[in-house]
Amino acid sequence: MSTHYQQLTQAQRYQIQAFRACGLTLREIATRIGTHASTVSRELRRNVAADQSYQADEAQGLMHQRRIVAAKASKYTEALWDRVTALLEHGVTPEAAAGRLQRESYELSVSHEWIYRQLDLDKRNGGELYKHLPRKKKKYRKRYGSHDRRGCIPNRVSITERPTIVDDRTRIGDWEGDTVHGQDGSSVTLVDRKSGLLLMGRVRRRTAKAVCKEIIRLLKGHVCHTLTLDNGREFMHHEKIAKRLSIKVYFADPYASWQRGCNENANGPVSVNLVVT
Repeated sequence: MSTHYQQLTQAQRYQIQAFRACGLTLREIATRIGTHASTVSRELRRNVAADQSYQADEAQGLMHQRRIVAAKASKYTEALWDRVTALLEHGVTPEAAAGRLQRESYELSVSHEWIYRQLDLDKRNGGELYKHLPRKKKKYRKRYGSHDRRGCIPNRVSITERPTIVDDRTRIGDWEGDTVHGQDGSSVTLVDRKSGLLLMGRVRRRTAKAVCKEIIRLLKGHVCHTLTLDNGREFMHHEKIAKRLSIKVYFADPYASWQRGCNENANGPVSVNLVVT
């Protein structure tokens, strides 16, 4: 059963003042005004200075002042939502939209969590703006009882062993890779962490052999230091890629897509330079 909390009324504050003057305990005062003893204790602690008595009128005035200070101006304006809507309709993610508003020094910047909440509200009211999200907010759920094969690639090297210079994004040639599966086939996507350059190539079938061949073809002629991949079984031939390109290959942790943030963001709305070869 949920508990409902109510603030003290002005009449209850006058009663507290009178009962305090009579020397009643906090528990006795709470019983007489119909509230909890902790409520009375909190009221006195907030509104009684040292060596002073409780004054109902003063306490009521302080309460109104706290309400004014605590009140937060609503971030929702029609102009703001129109701007966010336009960005989402052009394929910009909520995270990117929030960053764009901040960069543009918009009069009211918002967080991506706020945008997601507005999208949920719009969806509940019958809106379809959520359909512009790259993944429509669908979360992956492993089927109950199924065997998890991710991270079972032979001789995989964990991202924890990757040089720290890769995290700094100070050099060209540190790549992130993944595959994107669509209705008309699959694509291999590779993103350079420093420059944001995106390379894409199509494969008829998402097999380890086809993906390996396409990665080698795409990266041939580019500066290559490291390659960080997903744990999909299509990357089984990573050792061949490493040998042909003289590149160090690492694997992100299973279900930790944020460790390849550049590639994951590029697989949605393409916000970097696109080179389809």
